[in-house]
Amino acid sequence: MNKKEIEQIKRTKKSKRNVEDYINYFIFIFPLSIAFIGFILLLSYFMHNAETQSLLISLIMITLGLLFAYFTLKRLNENVTFETIENQSNLNLIELKQQIQNTFRLNSIFIYEKLGTIEALTKLTGFSWGELITIIQDGNTFLVNSRPNGTNQPVTVYKDRKNIKKIRNILTQK
Repeated sequence: MNKKEIEQIKRTKKSKRNVEDYINYFIFIFPLSIAFIGFILLLSYFMHNAETQSLLISLIMITLGLLFAYFTLKRLNENVTFETIENQSNLNLIELKQQIQNTFRLNSIFIYEKLGTIEALTKLTGFSWGELITIIQDGNTFLVNSRPNGTNQPVTVYKDRKNIKKIRNILTQK
């Protein structure tokens, strides 16, 4: 990250999408396919006066497809969104780095004092292939983002939310 990108994140609370972010949208095809098949079954029900069972199956597929699509789109958007956390513990970047090292199972952690950022890469868990945690200092607050590392896993089952919650606990304990 460079200074210009960090300033944009501070203004918008979102990072610019990169190629990997757009590649991750291919997972969105799966829930849309379920909904599309449901619409085809619904059309078939009306065209051929099929049994009520076909109507029920088509409505279930449409509902599940749209719910999965909503969930997937929401999770993909959270990958680029930063959350603001007030620094109630009055930690500086070096102290925060120490706390993160004590709290998380990490592969690596880097601190960029000139830019006011910390980047940490977590280890593989049962719910994630590793998360990239980015922390940007903005005055007495920190902007925090946790996202799946790479294109191997576009979304996680709330592992990123758990990471942000841990960082919130570090920053709000007195």
